[in-house]
Amino acid sequence: TAAAEHHERIDGKGYPNGLQGEQLSLVSRIVAIVDAFDAMTSTRPYRKGMPIETALNILRENAGTQFDTELARHMCELGKAGDLAHIVGHTADGIPAVTCPHCGPVVAIPRSTEDGDIVYCRACRGELQLRRRGDTFEAEMIGMTDDPRKLEPVPNEAGIESLLEQIG
Repeated sequence: TAAAEHHERIDGKGYPNGLQGEQLSLVSRIVAIVDAFDAMTSTRPYRKGMPIETALNILRENAGTQFDTELARHMCELGKAGDLAHIVGHTADGIPAVTCPHCGPVVAIPRSTEDGDIVYCRACRGELQLRRRGDTFEAEMIGMTDDPRKLEPVPNEAGIESLLEQIG
């Protein structure tokens, strides 16, 4: 339901079905807010992610029209308390997002990543060496690959294991 409804708007002007208010499930209304927040704060190939406060201001301005008023207010309270800072710029808890220095998209890195590890950008085929910089990593382009096996997604086994422990 949430995947189908997260582009709906609380005022009924969204898509695909023009649902509004309580016609939208609670989960869909939450996903709409966090998806928009993530889109605004994430760096994309064509633009830098915006600061948390800017994204929260946009949520505030659109509460009651695009977003559920109470849920948007709660999200803004979380931001004001500093409870969102640890997720912005991260692909998962404790895993900083790394962007390809050649073409810009975020490159997935496993939880077990260490200084000097090699990862690949599936967008441009870049071979990237990761260097730890404080609590994050920076990627340095060291070449290109023509080996399609190196561009295949690799399951994040540590992340999957952690998730299973949390839910089970």
